[in-house]
Amino acid sequence: MQQTQRWVNLGLLLAAGVVFYVVSQITDLVWNWLRLPLMDDWPVAPYLVLSFILTIIAGIVVRKNDKVNIFLNEVVVEMVKVTWPNKNETIASAGVVVVLTIIVALLLLFFDTLWGTITKGFLT
Repeated sequence: MQQTQRWVNLGLLLAAGVVFYVVSQITDLVWNWLRLPLMDDWPVAPYLVLSFILTIIAGIVVRKNDKVNIFLNEVVVEMVKVTWPNKNETIASAGVVVVLTIIVALLLLFFDTLWGTITKGFLT
């Protein structure tokens, strides 16, 4: 349980970083929309302080919630059981995806050109 809790805490910390970024963008947008003043003598913008406080509060609420904590620990336990592909399998799979993407793009190009030609023939 201790080892999984470390991974959960790391994941929550990374999620908090993403949440901080999103909340700071939203608060910046709202701050500018409301035309609230920016304190030039402050080392940090007020909306960033507000975003940081909101992120900390959200992080504490999520971290202290027992249901969320149990769920995330179970996710870590299940992720340990996953069989991950090795380097060769990953490269081969990525190659298949790239080749099929090119084939589908060429087919779409063909049908789009054909459809454009047919439509142009009807309209002229």
